[in-house]
Amino acid sequence: MSTAETEKRKAQIRCLNCFTRFFPEPGQKVARCPGCEMEWRLTWTGPHAVKVRGPVWDKVPV
Repeated sequence: MSTAETEKRKAQIRCLNCFTRFFPEPGQKVARCPGCEMEWRLTWTGPHAVKVRGPVWDKVPV
C-alpha cells in the first residue's frame, strides 16, 4: 500500500453498526453514516486521521 493510499484510509471511518466506509469532513465532531443513518462521535488525531469514539446516544434509532 502506498503512502497516499495509507493517508486516504486514515481519513475514512467505518460505521460500527452497518460497516459502511465513509469520509467525514476534516474536523467534524459528529458524522452520520450514509448507510444506516446512525450518528457517531469522532476524534481527530491529526489533520487527516480520524477515529470513531462512539455513538451519539440520544440519536440512536430505536
